Amino acid sequence: MSFKENIANSLTIFRILIVPFFIFTVFDVSVLSGSLALILFLLASLSDYLDGYFARKFNIHSRFGEFLDPLADKLLVGAAFICFALIPDFSIPFILIVIILIREVFITILRLVALKKGRPLKTERLGKLKTVVQMLTIIIILILHLIKKVGMSLHPEIGIKNGISGWIELFGRLPGLSMYYTPLILIAISACFALLSMIQYITRNWSVLFSTSDAP
Repeated sequence: MSFKENIANSLTIFRILIVPFFIFTVFDVSVLSGSLALILFLLASLSDYLDGYFARKFNIHSRFGEFLDPLADKLLVGAAFICFALIPDFSIPFILIVIILIREVFITILRLVALKKGRPLKTERLGKLKTVVQMLTIIIILILHLIKKVGMSLHPEIGIKNGISGWIELFGRLPGLSMYYTPLILIAISACFALLSMIQYITRNWSVLFSTSDAP
């Protein structure tokens, strides 16, 4: 493996290693942890951009990188959405997370099958748009989560109140309702993009799924 390939793959591995630290900071109640969760996700997003930039700049193509790069993204994004569904500050139906996760697992399996047959998948435009929507969704939710932590630290007399009542008591009725329901709306949109993207991958790669012979 060349030095150039090592740069891209190291950035991908960095994103994978961030995941457990990111999960810990999301669940911790301190303002510092909320800030670190946002910073870690932004760093991971930056590493994803740099990974793609170096791959294009140096014309790096490897089966290892073509599989590991999207897998790293799926691990980070999947971990973030599962955390949001488990945090009592928000009301996220787990069915939305399941839709997003099913899409990611299915595409990962499809990529493995395609690589085995020597026909690596091309990233579809809708898939790229889905990724942008999910990244923005996660960043916005992390910012809202940080705002809630800051609010609780500034008003310790209120105590730790989860759910919609905590948002309203800290920020007022209208702002509190808006901040409470924004994650639900954004994740619902992300789930729709995930479903549409999965359908597109299936229809455009039908032959990869059901062909029995490997490419020569």
